[in-house]
Amino acid sequence: MTVPVPPSPPAPAPVPPSPSVRSVATSDADELVVTVQPGAYQPADRPLRDFGIDDTYAQLEASVTRTLLFDRTIEQDRLEMKRFQEDPKLLILGSGDSGKTTFLKNLHIHLGGGFTPEQLALYRVQMIDNMLNGMRILLNACRTMGYKISDVASRDLVLSYMPDGKQQGLPMNVIAAIHALWNTKAVYTAWKSGNKFGLQDNVEYFLDKVLTKGRPDYDLTPEDIVNIRHSTSSISETRFQYGKETLRFYDVAGQRSFRKTWASYFDSVNAVLFITSLASFDQQLEEEEHVNRMHDALLLFKEIANNPHLMRKPMLLFFNKRDILERKLRYNQVSTYFPDYKGPNEASAVTEFFKQRFLQFKSPVAKEPIVQVTCCTDVKAMAITVSVVS
Repeated sequence: MTVPVPPSPPAPAPVPPSPSVRSVATSDADELVVTVQPGAYQPADRPLRDFGIDDTYAQLEASVTRTLLFDRTIEQDRLEMKRFQEDPKLLILGSGDSGKTTFLKNLHIHLGGGFTPEQLALYRVQMIDNMLNGMRILLNACRTMGYKISDVASRDLVLSYMPDGKQQGLPMNVIAAIHALWNTKAVYTAWKSGNKFGLQDNVEYFLDKVLTKGRPDYDLTPEDIVNIRHSTSSISETRFQYGKETLRFYDVAGQRSFRKTWASYFDSVNAVLFITSLASFDQQLEEEEHVNRMHDALLLFKEIANNPHLMRKPMLLFFNKRDILERKLRYNQVSTYFPDYKGPNEASAVTEFFKQRFLQFKSPVAKEPIVQVTCCTDVKAMAITVSVVS
């Protein structure tokens, strides 16, 4: 007897392919590529009702792309915050014109590989500005002090010359006029009293060589760059790669009006570098002319060293501008400004005196600060100091 063969079951309906997502890495950066496979019989604009979704394949693809890109941004932010928390951070503090920015320039030279063409062009403009303004301040001081300028033509040319703000050099007649005036007795006498009218301490460096440094074809040297003065009016972060670590340095404006912005950095930094100028013993604050700069630095250090957020953190104390101190001691007495100083009018004794004055304000719970006597304009010597900090 023949047994009937049951009919074959109907073939199952084709199962729509599941949407798939893939990520492709390129040589330059990670490129996120989202691909939803609708199948040959399912156009991209057909709704995904087989999966209980009313969106089309194209809409789903766009939505998944946005979601994954957002997740990647969150992850990148998390990694950046993690790196920030792990990176060593040093806050550079001190009163105005103490040499904080000059120290940072040395970091660029010794750790950062130098300066970009854009930075060099800006420094050249600032150098020309330092030369021109330095001589103008001296000429105005001569008038105020009653010192007669015999070379009236050179004086009038320097006072009337108007740079365009982008100048990479000075006209030869202006260079010659500055050189002639710099070598007059009146201007030299005024220069020795520069502490009385806020003269920058780099004037001698540039005006001694104005015949070469003022020319448009002159090439800046690292020594020129660290001698250029330009006031800081904001907080800047500079990063340097040192081995496997990224070092973060924060340079802040030292004038009294900017100090209220410092506190936001106290919690996150790992150490503090406090810089004071040894040459400031006979100077007054630019913003408050009745306040001695060294007295201001002492009070500021006392405040910083005893701040609850900083007192237990490592501190470096730099006594800067030792070269200018040595020069000033030839014609100025420290005891005139600090009557309690009874030692010889010599750089080593004066430096020790100010060192002890600062250290007396150290918090009892703090470690002993690392003390360095520096000259931030001496690029070669600063290589050793930079190694100590890093």
